[in-house]
Amino acid sequence: PIESGEAWNAAHWTETTVVAELGGKANAAPPEEYAIVPKNGAQLRPGYKNSYYKDQFGRVVGNFAFTFVSLPSTGAVLFSLPQGFCPNAPIDAVAWCYDDTGENHCCVINIASDGEAALSHDVPSGRNIISMNGTFVF
Repeated sequence: PIESGEAWNAAHWTETTVVAELGGKANAAPPEEYAIVPKNGAQLRPGYKNSYYKDQFGRVVGNFAFTFVSLPSTGAVLFSLPQGFCPNAPIDAVAWCYDDTGENHCCVINIASDGEAALSHDVPSGRNIISMNGTFVF
């Protein structure tokens, strides 16, 4: 580390290329993934990743796609993260809801500091199938 400003010193630098940097990443083991387990009537949509993991920077990344046959209410917990993956403070993640008429709506999922991910406001009522897609990073 260089703790204060100084004149150029070639000994403090190493020449590299983008190809060399990316090549090192390609050989790294992928992060271990954990399945998202749905709750309160949510069903995982087949063909989607439906998992979360910690990336190389320690951030929690999640991808999910749920279908609800009956509508969850505000505050209904959709899934929970284990202790090592919980945020330090509650966060909101945006998701898209597709209803049975083909309309889409923006929805918000609140991930609490205990890891419970809940719908933070009602999705449109009167629909019998709602599908949600989302990705969160914190």
